[in-house]
Amino acid sequence: MRSPLISICIPTYERVEYLKRLLESIRIQTFKNFEVIITDDSKSSVIESFIKEYTPEFPLQFHKNTPSLGTSKNMVEGMKFARSQWIKLVLDDDWFTDENSLEIIAAHTQEDNKIIYSGFITFEEETGKREDRTLSKTQFSKLLKNPYLLMSDNIIGVPSVLMFRKNENLLFDERLNWLTDIECYVRWINEYKNKNIYISKPLITVSYNASQLTRTLSVNPKVVIHDYLLFYYKNQGKGLKNIMVYDTWWRMIRNLKIRDVAQLKQYTDYTIPGFLANIISLQKRIPQNLLSNKIVSKLSMSYSYLTNYNKFDGA
Repeated sequence: MRSPLISICIPTYERVEYLKRLLESIRIQTFKNFEVIITDDSKSSVIESFIKEYTPEFPLQFHKNTPSLGTSKNMVEGMKFARSQWIKLVLDDDWFTDENSLEIIAAHTQEDNKIIYSGFITFEEETGKREDRTLSKTQFSKLLKNPYLLMSDNIIGVPSVLMFRKNENLLFDERLNWLTDIECYVRWINEYKNKNIYISKPLITVSYNASQLTRTLSVNPKVVIHDYLLFYYKNQGKGLKNIMVYDTWWRMIRNLKIRDVAQLKQYTDYTIPGFLANIISLQKRIPQNLLSNKIVSKLSMSYSYLTNYNKFDGA
């Protein structure tokens, strides 16, 4: 049997209605040289029962993870079963924007390309509001020059916008949960700068919904602090001399209400970098109600940045 050009890998967790919507968007694609691989991390059998009754019009594999793998590991689990050389990752609550989306993506699978990103539309499930978040070529070019800006604002988007060559070097770091996508985007851009391709068309629609794991993780200090410090040490502190990146660290400490280094150490075994201890020391001297004021916070961050500038470990 001839291998397909693209393997669409879908990590799932409990959400049948969203999965139905995604599979329908796949069914109507004009490009047909693909397979679909579902890896299910659900604790219940709701997804498995649905798939048993589902009649696909395309090659489909279903794999139940026993035991559950967790979000990061499940995102790459489908690659183990892929027969193609291109992996199109789509989270189960996102979907292809229209019937030509996959055909446009497939047209960029030239030999030299390693990673293909596309624009996307956000969709708020509660209100029905849509917003086109597609980048311009100029915006993406800036990221190629300094990918650490993604720490300040992940304008590339969720992993559903990705397609990449099947390659052990193009995997997510499974130790991460909060910064999983940002870490891999930064790593891939640094390693394959001229082989990262951006399609400035909104080919994926990204769901914003109450069941998203990121909403829970963003307020979990153990997860957030672990991921920030792992990212810091993997990248040897690079990017901090950009004030927008520095502001990300400032806001992380402020939002988690970390008031001293001892409190921070409760959540991590990593050595606390000097610049981060200085951020905590300054924020501790500012009343919490004042620190929540945007103007006060921004001015204080700027002062902290200037006094820390020569202490950064990285460029």
